[in-house]
Amino acid sequence: MTTQSAELQIPNAGAGTWTYEIQNTGTQSTQYSLSVTTAGTGIVSGMVADAQTGRGLDSITVASSGGLSTVTTDGYYALLHPAGMFSLQTRSGSYVTASRSVTAASC
Repeated sequence: MTTQSAELQIPNAGAGTWTYEIQNTGTQSTQYSLSVTTAGTGIVSGMVADAQTGRGLDSITVASSGGLSTVTTDGYYALLHPAGMFSLQTRSGSYVTASRSVTAASC
């Protein structure tokens, strides 16, 4: 077994959790997974509810202006996002689209 090391630099990578796949193109192909968490990541969480009943809505897409999204479970969502200001938008075929500005603090 041969041990090799290398430094991996990703210029302009935004804050968040990233997964990279590195493939050895030598004679014995091996794949490696690497997870990197950069500083400046925040967690945004909340509830999407019916305005008249207050009931949590299931399977609603919550998307950020930063390009990340998640889906609600019983109305609740949590989204890892680079810290800072951005907007969230809910999308559903049955309800009116809603948007809100939020700020995620770095964890």
